Amino acid sequence: MKKYLQRNPVTPWQIEPPPTVLYSHAVVIPVLAEKEYLPHTLESLAKNPPELLKNILILVVVNNPPEAPTDDFTENQEILESLKKGDIGKGLKLVWIDASSPGRELIKGGVGAARKLGLDAVLPHLAPGALLFSLDADTLVGPDYFSLAVEFFAGNPDCAGAIFNFSHQPGDTPESDRAIKIYEQYLRDYADGLEFAGSPYAYVVIGSAMVCPVEIYVRAGGMRVRTGGEDFYFLQALRKIGPIGKITSTVHPSARTSQRVPFGTGPKVREVMETGSIRQYHRESFELLREIMKVAENSTPEDFGNIFTSPDQSEPIKNYFTSTGFAAVWKKILANTPVTDQARRQAFHTWFDAFRTLKFVHFCEEGKQ
Repeated sequence: MKKYLQRNPVTPWQIEPPPTVLYSHAVVIPVLAEKEYLPHTLESLAKNPPELLKNILILVVVNNPPEAPTDDFTENQEILESLKKGDIGKGLKLVWIDASSPGRELIKGGVGAARKLGLDAVLPHLAPGALLFSLDADTLVGPDYFSLAVEFFAGNPDCAGAIFNFSHQPGDTPESDRAIKIYEQYLRDYADGLEFAGSPYAYVVIGSAMVCPVEIYVRAGGMRVRTGGEDFYFLQALRKIGPIGKITSTVHPSARTSQRVPFGTGPKVREVMETGSIRQYHRESFELLREIMKVAENSTPEDFGNIFTSPDQSEPIKNYFTSTGFAAVWKKILANTPVTDQARRQAFHTWFDAFRTLKFVHFCEEGKQ
C-alpha cells in the first residue's frame, strides 16, 4: 500500500473535510455536471442500514477539465456549494474532492482519471479488508447494496472483484427506453457467449456496478486512466488476479444518451436510437472461442504455440493466432513461467485476456452481416 501511494500521489487534491478515522468500506462517485442526478443517488445510498452506513465513506469527485463548457463548470461549482452546506447526502459519511475549481481541474483522463483520483485518495482512510465500490452519479442502488456485497466477499474470499446485477432506469421516451433494453441485452448476450465458451472473462462490464477488496485494488495497479473503457481494463486486471463474481443486489444506471465518452452506454444508446438496432455477435464466433478454451484446458501448454497455428486448426483460429505472432510470443512466455501445466495455462489466459478475446470475436465477425 505504501509503495502504491508513493507511486500514485493524489496531490494537489485533498478530501474535504479530511477523514479522522478509518472506515470499513468506501464508495467513489465521479461527478461532472450531475446536479439533477447526484442527490437521488445519495438518497438511494442513505436507504441502506444505518449500522453499515456509519462505517462507510462516500467520496464525491467533482471534476472537469480546464476547457469544460461554462455550463458544466457552473453546475460543478453549485454542487460543491451544496456539499459544503450539507444540503445533500444527509445520513451519509459524505466527503468530496474539488477537481473543478481553477487550478484544480483534471487535465486529462476523463472519468477514468476521476475514478482513480477518488479511489486512490480513500486508500489511507480504510481499514484492512475494506471494499471499494465504484458508482456513478446517475446510478441508483438498492437498500441491500452494501450488505449483499459484504456477504458475497465473506463467502467468496478467492474473488478479486464482483459486478452487481444491473437494470437501467426507464428511458425518457419510448424510443430511448427501447434502446436501453436492446443495449442491456447486447451486454448480457456477449457475457453469456463468453460463459458458453468457457472464457474466464465472462462478466458484464458496467463501471457503476464494480466492487473489489482494497488490497486487490492495489495489487491490480489501481484504476486505469482513460476517457472511456476504464472499467473494462480495470476488471481485466482484477480477473488476472482472481475470479470476478456476481452480486444479486441490483444497481440502476441512467438510460440517458451521452457524448462525454467515445464508447459505452451513452454512445451505444444513441446509436440504437439513430439506427434502430445494434449489431449482434454470431453464435459461431463463440463456438470458435470455445474451441480455444478447450485446447487451453485439455492440451499440454508446451504445445499451444503449434496447436493454435497448425494448418489443421480451424481457419479463423489459425489466422488470428498467426496474425498475432503467437508461436514466438508463447516461447517467450514459457521461458518466464514456472514449469507446471497450471502456471502455463494461467499464463495463457493472462495473455489471451479480455481485450484479446474481444479482438478475436471481432476477427471472427469480419465479413458477417
